[in-house]
Amino acid sequence: MNATLIMAFILILIVVATVITKKLPFNFVLFIAPVLCALILGHSIEETSTFIVEQLDLCSCLHFCISRCLQKPVYSTRSFPLSQQNSETR
Repeated sequence: MNATLIMAFILILIVVATVITKKLPFNFVLFIAPVLCALILGHSIEETSTFIVEQLDLCSCLHFCISRCLQKPVYSTRSFPLSQQNSETR
């Protein structure tokens, strides 16, 4: 078997074991396990960190774009009856 395939199986087993045992926070495992696997497979720390920073930048950019697209336009939500508007303007 290929070393990458074995590492993928180990990565899946680590994630499943973490979900079942609930010993570590899931987000922590989803960050640390792939980084460790990349380092074990022989990627340099610089290459791995560059990839992580690029992915974080992409996520923050996508989050900003999606939040801007889904944001409702801001209009005045105050609606007064016509009689109150006339009395306030006097």
